[in-house]
Amino acid sequence: GGAPPAAKRARLEALMGGGEADAGFGAPTLPQGAAGGTNPFGAPKLAPTSAASAPVAAVAPAGASAPAPSSASADEWVSSANEAITFHLVADADAFARREALASFHPAYTNQVFGDGEQPETLETIRGYKGLEVDVWLHATTMTAYAEMRYKAKATLGRRPDDVLKLLAEPFGGTLMTDATAYGAALGQAVVATAAVGRLRAVSRWEGGAVLLAPRGHPLLKMVVGPTQPVLFFFIDGASIIELDDKWEVLLLLEGSRLAGLATLYNYY
Repeated sequence: GGAPPAAKRARLEALMGGGEADAGFGAPTLPQGAAGGTNPFGAPKLAPTSAASAPVAAVAPAGASAPAPSSASADEWVSSANEAITFHLVADADAFARREALASFHPAYTNQVFGDGEQPETLETIRGYKGLEVDVWLHATTMTAYAEMRYKAKATLGRRPDDVLKLLAEPFGGTLMTDATAYGAALGQAVVATAAVGRLRAVSRWEGGAVLLAPRGHPLLKMVVGPTQPVLFFFIDGASIIELDDKWEVLLLLEGSRLAGLATLYNYY
């Protein structure tokens, strides 16, 4: 039974293109429409190119989509809180009325104020505004704070914009002001605290600056250190508020009358 070995070999060679087709199997055929013997399912022939001059391009498989850009960079309704917020040091009410700052700078950290801690990609971002700018004004000595914001557009459909001033006010514990007239009046009263700071005992003094000690129980601990603590959230990673009881004292670093830094000291005994 069956074809002799020589006949089987002839048929196989015919199917593989190595000999004439046997009448029992018939000639191999290409799919319909393959004119000129070209296999439409085969790889296309590429024109020869020079390795030095041929451009190299990545080709996505059929039906594949290009990688989506980062949502944080592509979404025009998302702002970096570190870039949108600017702190301004102001000397007095007159300078504030002119919006004249002694110095201006961006925060280093906003992760404790803006963003969902359970979604790292939202940290230090503000959502729902185009062209957002937030200005936080600080009295140069007392750090009494005022905030205002402006933007080109605010999202309404399908988005809930972040309540920027409410979120910003949380670390300030209700002391952040948003009424410009009231803030101007508060700056007028800040001269009292500024004068009181100047009367503190100097631990060290040099031309243009000094380190002053606010001892335990001194009124300036709440007048100056209290408003200053919220600012630390934006410049010290992991900062927290301390309760200023009668065991705390504070070293204040001044440049002229401008508060440049502070260190809190706790007395255990």
